[in-house]
Amino acid sequence: MIDISKNDLKCEDKVKFIYSGNNEFPFDVREQWTDSCNLLALKDGVVVGYDRNDKTLQAFVKAGFKAVPVKELLQQLETDAITPKDIKNTFIIMPSAELSRARGGFHCMSMPLLRDEE
Repeated sequence: MIDISKNDLKCEDKVKFIYSGNNEFPFDVREQWTDSCNLLALKDGVVVGYDRNDKTLQAFVKAGFKAVPVKELLQQLETDAITPKDIKNTFIIMPSAELSRARGGFHCMSMPLLRDEE
């Protein structure tokens, strides 16, 4: 993963890993099965994931991410309180009662995104 990040993705910063279940047994195994590893990166430092993966979310917060429920974020975007460019180091929390039962996370339920160069 470090090699891919450095050579293929041209990451110049130190590569850091955020582990499923905060790398704590038995949460790492349990949360893997509720798709804690199947996040969708919307842009560098902004991911969407399920609300039921508490330990994984704690690991993101410990790594400097802000946790924001999707409903709150959408309200902020709709009222122009923030813009997509303002969103940095954020874990967007999505309700998962029904979605995760279908056995798939956001990455698996998405299509490739073509992003403009910033």
